[in-house]
Amino acid sequence: MLLYHPEKVCRIVQACGVLHNIAHRHGVPLHEVMALPDDPDPGPNNAQPNAEAIRTRQQLARIYKR
Repeated sequence: MLLYHPEKVCRIVQACGVLHNIAHRHGVPLHEVMALPDDPDPGPNNAQPNAEAIRTRQQLARIYKR
């Protein structure tokens, strides 16, 4: 379940990639990755799948599967 609209998620991921590339280019060392908690917050228990999001995902999968 996304907490943001897909467009915002894309911008967040793109920004992370840009920041990673800048850090890599300037030789910033990576820090040790911390272990995730055993039971991350699963979100609301009553979350229903978004039918439009599912259709869009399937459509994109068909386009890029080729």
